[in-house]
Parts: sequence; structure tokens; C-alpha cells
Amino acid sequence: FLFLFFLVALFGVCTMEGVTARALVESELEVWLDFVALCFAMKGTPRAYFEAHVKNDPWFTISGIRVVTPTDDPQTYLSTCRVFSRRVLVGGELRRVGGLGEVCTHPDHRKQGHATRAIANAMAYMETNNYDLSLLHSSKAHLREYYSQFGYRSQATHFYNITVPATATTFPIAGNDAAALPDTLSISLCTEAELDDKGSAEQLMQSLMTLYSEGNVSLGLNGAVVRDDPTYWTTWVKHESGGDLILIRDSKRDVVGYAITRIRSLSHSGLMTLQVREAFVSKTADLLSQTTMVKNIVAYAAQHIYKEQLVDMDPIVVNIAAPLVQKAELESNWAVDVSVNTDHGWMFSRIAGSALADMSEAEWTQLLHRTADCESASLCHFVFYNVDAF
Repeated sequence: FLFLFFLVALFGVCTMEGVTARALVESELEVWLDFVALCFAMKGTPRAYFEAHVKNDPWFTISGIRVVTPTDDPQTYLSTCRVFSRRVLVGGELRRVGGLGEVCTHPDHRKQGHATRAIANAMAYMETNNYDLSLLHSSKAHLREYYSQFGYRSQATHFYNITVPATATTFPIAGNDAAALPDTLSISLCTEAELDDKGSAEQLMQSLMTLYSEGNVSLGLNGAVVRDDPTYWTTWVKHESGGDLILIRDSKRDVVGYAITRIRSLSHSGLMTLQVREAFVSKTADLLSQTTMVKNIVAYAAQHIYKEQLVDMDPIVVNIAAPLVQKAELESNWAVDVSVNTDHGWMFSRIAGSALADMSEAEWTQLLHRTADCESASLCHFVFYNVDAF
């Protein structure tokens, strides 16, 4: 692959074995969307899904889409992948990240090395354009092994599955002063009217942007996408979150906390789980802890948003990224059981030429997780929110 990377770094196009790997051009976008939809048709992913990824991404660049075509037929796509341009926090510094997604090959041309050519072209593109890291997610072990040839290594992300008795999800929480919501705060579901009103939406997004940024920094988390562009909130986050936005307001009606939640079925059991996709509370207000906020968010959601879906379910299973809460506080007079679910699907590759590339694996693990024990949910500080997934 080194010779291949060298050619692409020089020319942006690589031709070998009768095929060419190159960047897409603007006039080809609609045809490319048709191609990706065809490739993913067996999975039932509609064209609109990929179209939204283009429309809702304020950092979209056409050159980030890489295609492999026959050299003598450049309008026929054999394989493709896309580099999603993002910035993430790692070790307290902003790193430029290329998220690798929408990797696919035409059904008639698979098992011929075309995806490998597309990804190699994308890696060389990221090196040429000064990316620090590349990131992808794969839930299948054999695909993770495949991606390892490009330098990708799995990074553990941990989630708590919290078993909560239904009696503990009454709202407001009673019988436990430590978990109670202060009288000065209120919880409500964000309405479409709030999001559609330009003035209200702009103020709300600014509040969320601040809470998200301050929350990740105060918790010392690595891996979170930097969301400092309001457009990203009003486009990508709004349309890709796939959940409900719950707000905590103070007596002045200022937003001092929020969470994005949804209900999903646990495929192995058929039971419903309440997912807290992300949650942050103002640290400057010093009104309640992060974990106490989550308890109240869950109680509110279970009673006022998902009551019908959770009917007759006792206990309720709640899922949340482990670094966002304190296990001991969760178990204190609230949860029956807290178990850990580890996802090894997120993979990083340090791009050649970046400052991170020269680190040893041990140094990189220490930097990313803030611990050498990245398998421990209580110690790991790496998180990637599914709202940002591509």
C-alpha cells in the first residue's frame, strides 16, 4: 500500500490493474447517491438516508467522496467510500478526523479488491489533507480484522445497562432527597414549535452547544466530536439524533441541562430499553450532579414520553455511555443492578505524517482513554456519541 499511497498523495488519482481511484466531482453527486443506495439495497437503507448525510453535513466536501471506476469507463462506479470531516477532542487538543463511512461495492463487482482500493485512496487523501486520525465503526469482527490492514485499531467504548424498578421512575422522584430535582428546576420535552421558531431555536442551540462543550471538557472525555458550529446542531444533530430532546430549565427559563433519549428494542430479548444517547448539565450553575440529572430525565421520560411503550415493564432497562455517570451514585437508592456492555466497534487509525502517528500503541491508549486499562468502564474516558455517527 505504500506505493499506492505515494501515487495518490502526488496526484490525487491512482490508476492500476485497469481501474482508477479518484475523488467524485460535483456533477456526479446524484448518480453517486443512486449507486450507494443500490449497494445498500439488501440492507433496506433508502437513498434518502445518504442524501440526508450530504444535505445535513455543514462540513461536507465533494472531494471527500472517493470512487473506484474502470479506467476506460470513468462514469461506472465499482466501489466507493466517504470521508466525513470532523474535529474531536483527544488529550485536551483538537484533532482533525476523517470519519470513514458509506463503504460499499456494486453487487456485481465484489470480492475483487475494489473496496480496498477505495479505502487506500481515502487514506492517502487524508494524509495529503493533514488529517490526524481516521475513525470508523464496524460491529462485525471479520470486518474489524479487514480494516486493521489500514492501521485501524479497536477502541473500547463502555455503556451501562441500568436495571431500574418501575417504582423508581415516578416523577418527580420521591423518598430520596439526594435524587430529587430542586424546586428551582423544571423538566420538559422540547417541542417542534420551539425548534421551528428561528429566535427560540438559535438561543436554544447556543445553550446546547455550550452545555455540550463544557460537559465534555469537565468530564475529561476524549473522542467527542466538536460541535462549535450552530449549523451542525440545526442540521445534523436535529435530523440525525433519532430521539427526543429533553430540557432542564431554571427559574428564569434558561436551559441548564439537556438529554437526548429514545426507546429501542433489545434484539436478543425483545424487551424495550430506554437509551440516554447523551446528557449534560451546567457545571457553573452547580444545581445538581450529572448522575442526578440523568435519574430525573429517565423518570420524566418513562412517565411522560414513553409510558405506553414501557407499560407493564418492570424493571425498566436504561442504557447510557458509562463516562457520563457515576456508577456508585446510580446504585444509591435507585438501580437494582448496573452491568457493563462494551462495544469494540469504534476503530481509530492514526494518519501517517501526523503528530500522533509516532506514538506507541501504549502511549496512544493512555492518551485516548486516560488510562492503560481501557477495558475498565469506570476508568475509561473515551466516548463517541451515536448522534454524530455516520
